[in-house]
Amino acid sequence: MVASLLVLCLAGDSLAQSQDTVTKHQETCMPEEDREQMRIVMLNALDEALRAHVKNLFLVWLKDERNQPARAGIGLRQGIRAHQLSRRELIAWNPPECP
Repeated sequence: MVASLLVLCLAGDSLAQSQDTVTKHQETCMPEEDREQMRIVMLNALDEALRAHVKNLFLVWLKDERNQPARAGIGLRQGIRAHQLSRRELIAWNPPECP
């Protein structure tokens, strides 16, 4: 859960910066190997979050059949879109190396 929030924060921060909607700030510097390890952890968390989202969609469907499978389809598309955008931002995430 915490790693998923980190992914969302990174993705949101990167999107906001690219749209010039926030004041620029300095990112935390880190060695390349730390950056890649963090990226792996966050990508794994992102995949786990999508799995949990899909599982929850089916749990809701089992409890409430109203407007299904349309509701589940909408939730699935939203989850996939969020996963794709977050994944793209994580791959592009590149904090500076420490001097």
